[in-house]
This record gives sequence, C-alpha cells and structure tokens, in this order.
Amino acid sequence: MEATVKRKSIKSRNRNLNPLVLFLFSILIVYVVVFTFMLLWAFMNSFKPLGQWENREYMAFPDFSNPLWTSKEMRYDMKGNQVMSTYYPSALANYTRVLEAMPGKGEVRFYAGWDLNTAVVATSNNSLFMMIFNTIFYSFVGSLIIAVVPCVVGYLAAKYPYKFSSLLYVLALFVMIMPLVGTEPARIKLLCRLYLFDTMWGDFIVNFTFANMYFLVFYAFYSGVSGTFAEAAEVDGASQLRTMVQIIMPLASKMIATVLLIFFIGRWNNYTTPLVYMPTKWMLSYRLYQITIYKDEVGGDPAKIAGAMIIVVPILVMFIFLKDKIMGNISMGGVKE
Repeated sequence: MEATVKRKSIKSRNRNLNPLVLFLFSILIVYVVVFTFMLLWAFMNSFKPLGQWENREYMAFPDFSNPLWTSKEMRYDMKGNQVMSTYYPSALANYTRVLEAMPGKGEVRFYAGWDLNTAVVATSNNSLFMMIFNTIFYSFVGSLIIAVVPCVVGYLAAKYPYKFSSLLYVLALFVMIMPLVGTEPARIKLLCRLYLFDTMWGDFIVNFTFANMYFLVFYAFYSGVSGTFAEAAEVDGASQLRTMVQIIMPLASKMIATVLLIFFIGRWNNYTTPLVYMPTKWMLSYRLYQITIYKDEVGGDPAKIAGAMIIVVPILVMFIFLKDKIMGNISMGGVKE
C-alpha cells in the first residue's frame, strides 16, 4: 500500500515537470547565477587598490602587498579645492574614503508662494548621521504610506459594495491605464505654491494615493475574505474601524510587509526624487550620486563600487533576516459557513 502511494506521488511530481516548467526554471537559475556573480564581483573589487584596478586586473583578488599600487592622485577637500594626496592601499581604504567624502554642504535656490515670486535660498549642511536618518525616514514612512493606503481603500471598496466603491475601482483603473506624461513641471509648481517643495512631507502627500497595482491586489484579496470575520467582531461589539484594523488588516499583514519591503528598497536606492524635489535633504544614494557623477571626490572606480556596497549591504541584510516572514504563503484560518 505504501509503495503504491509513493509511486503515485512520484508520477504526480513527474507530470508537473513539463518542458515549459524546466525551461522557466533554467532561465531562473541563469538569472540567479548572473546576479550573484555580479554582486560577489563588485564586493571583491570594492576592496581593490586603485593601481591594481588601473592595471586592468578586474578578475584578480585584491593585492595590498604590491608597492606599485601606491599612487598620487588629485582629490577634493570639503571646500571643493583640489589637493594632491598619496594613496596607500589597505583593506578598508575605499570604504573609508567614501565615508569621509559623504558629509558635505549644498545650496539651492527656488521660488515659492502662490505667485512664485518669493525667492528661497536653502543651505544644507548634511552630516553622515543626518543623511542616514533622512534616508531611513524617507524610505520607511513613504513605503508605509504606499503600502497601507491601497490596503485600506481596497478593503473599503471590496467590503462596502456601494456606487462610490465602484467609482474608486474604475478611477484606479483609469489612472493606471492612462499615460499621464509630462506632469512633473505641474507637480513641482504646485509644491512650490504650497511651500512643500524641498520637504519630505510634500513627497509623502504626493504618494498618498491608492491608484496603483497593489490596490487591485488588496481588492482581490479582501473580496475573497469571508464576511463572517467582520460579523463575529461586530457581534462582540467591535466598531467597523476596530474590525478593519484589528481583525481584517492583520490577515493581509504578510502582503503589507512585502509591499513595504519592495518600496523600501526602491526608495532607499532612489536618488532622482531627492535630486528634483528635495535638493537640500540629502540621502545616502543622492550623495553617492553626487560624489561619483558630478566630480570624482573619492578617486577611482573601486571606491565608487565601495560606495554602492554601502548602499546595498543594509538592504541585503534586512532581506536575509525578513525573507522567511514576508515571503511565505498567505494562510488564513477557516470559518465554517
């Protein structure tokens, strides 16, 4: 009997291994291998001396014993003046130089007010601690807003079948389908008129929307949730708000955490939004973009790679510790109808 059950289970697994599944699995393996190799290659080269990199030893391990890698180079001090310095390679030299170059000053001039006739000159003096705080606050709060707002609106539209709920659903589809191109100048002008330009609160308000793909995900999820959960809570005297916050939304906690992580990674690595909307609120990625693109303050590609590793490592560590909690299957307790 047991042998028969084992043969049936093996046959069922073999039926699942069709050519399409094997082809997609092969592509996934190649994808993982390529990106893992690129990450490990970048991590290795982040420790490499500048002279060794310039000698085109791209695939070699870092060598700190060769005196030929000692070189003189032109760098920039805090005031932007060029200074000649001697580079003595060490294991953490590239990371040290990036962290030394991170703090800096910036000045931006923009017009605000309803008529845009008030000139605002903002000066920033960003320390490394302040940039880390700005990055975490900007990434977490913005991601939390983007994750929670579609969740709440999706629940309301799914569980309250009124005409307004249908209007919200159609509005979300319309915004996602319509190619809204060229809205950045109008958005910047509006933020300047409301004195929200160069503030994080302006960015948070802009992202306070439910018209994205995850609204449809939450809408489909809550449409399949049994109504007996809310009915049981209401019988016990819970209000509708308490039912949503304490009973219904925890069922989608893994989905909310996954969406939050996806947007947290995107906002952590995003430098374009601070560059356009918050020029004096420096983030780690924005500052790394400045010192590697505008002028080479760190000197050499290995130091630039080290700066990229500084941005990548916190996200990688966070994903390693949280992957089991947020990537699991969504399971719900059953209630008999």
